[in-house]
Amino acid sequence: MSFVLIECGSSARGDFNPESDRDIVCIWKESKPDFESLKKSFGDIAFYSEKTISKMKNKGSLFIAHLGVDGKHLLGDRTLLSIFKDFEPNTKATQKNIMETESFIKSIEWFPYTDRGALWLLDVLYVALRNYIFCKNSLDEIYIFGYEKALKAFGLAQIDIELMLKLRDGKYAYRKGTTLKNLTATRDIAELACKKILKSQVRFREGGSTKWDTLNKSSYWTERLIERAILNNEHADSEFIDILKSHQYNKQLLKSKTLKIVESHKKNQNNNITPPI
Repeated sequence: MSFVLIECGSSARGDFNPESDRDIVCIWKESKPDFESLKKSFGDIAFYSEKTISKMKNKGSLFIAHLGVDGKHLLGDRTLLSIFKDFEPNTKATQKNIMETESFIKSIEWFPYTDRGALWLLDVLYVALRNYIFCKNSLDEIYIFGYEKALKAFGLAQIDIELMLKLRDGKYAYRKGTTLKNLTATRDIAELACKKILKSQVRFREGGSTKWDTLNKSSYWTERLIERAILNNEHADSEFIDILKSHQYNKQLLKSKTLKIVESHKKNQNNNITPPI
């Protein structure tokens, strides 16, 4: 058994934001390390087998570029870090990622009519637009994964960068269970941020209901829409939101739960049955 722990993100880059989580990745080879023991020592960790990382590298995943650029060795077998060498991006896959991310953003349409719902919108747009920016930058061979630096590389003026930072503030507040001032401006912030990045108008409204028949596959974006449905009291499952916080660690569990939730609501819609709340 061999494994390596890598710290990435803002804490590894040296531009650490006290509101940010610490991002740690474990890559293991042959047999699995003691996941629970490592988590007790280092907190939340994303675990990947060497085979999984190799597949991601072969597909040209930008996550590999992220680990190669920002990754900082913490513990374990340094020879496993050689997997990041000679990374070649997959332009077609990146373009597909861009299209899927933009399509998701435009499909959101509404957010729950609560403070938590408003923060959810800022959170999910932060994640989606950040991904869009990283992908767009990479097409120009710009591999920068610090949020503010990536925004500058994308070509945004300082006033627009400050707008995008409001999305990040919303993300921090949502995930810490706190709130922000002036949440009434959420929709304006969200729509303007989308216009600055996507170069097209996207509208959001307060209140709505989930179109379960449009959720056709298990993906991170589908999981976020289920999260919205829970906040909107359309589905009762507080555990889902808890395990979503450690997405990579609970990836398989989330996939299974997502498929079951979507299928149950599709069935209920077809039979005109309202699920119990």
